[in-house]
Amino acid sequence: MQKTRRCKGQKRSLVRSDLSRAGIAPNATVVKAQFVLKYYNRAQAGGTWVDRTIQAHRLLVDWDESQANRDYRKNGVAWSVVYGGVDGSDAQATPESSVLFTVGTPFPSYQRWDLTAPTRAWYAGTAANYGMLLLADNEDVAG
Repeated sequence: MQKTRRCKGQKRSLVRSDLSRAGIAPNATVVKAQFVLKYYNRAQAGGTWVDRTIQAHRLLVDWDESQANRDYRKNGVAWSVVYGGVDGSDAQATPESSVLFTVGTPFPSYQRWDLTAPTRAWYAGTAANYGMLLLADNEDVAG
């Protein structure tokens, strides 16, 4: 995927991919789709390391890469709550996929989220492609 936007304060990012540029042939069947992240390093905060499960939640509202921040998804258009509501308002409450980052994860490593279901829906036109909101299930925990 491309287009990322980091939300400061909580551990969240927005990602979206333009499927028209993905090279998928017309009338093709999406067999598998993944978001792959090459993980190089982690920062130590507060003097402690913390395992984190990073969840990918399908976004339900549009946002602008150059305008999205903790309060607004577009200029003058606020998220339902600060950082985006993961309750069916701004993003689905149930994650599409989750990946565990452990303290012992070697560097570099590749982490993969299975995004086959939302990609199929986006490609078929049965759901709008607003991308994904990535968040740590323990995002309020320091470390």
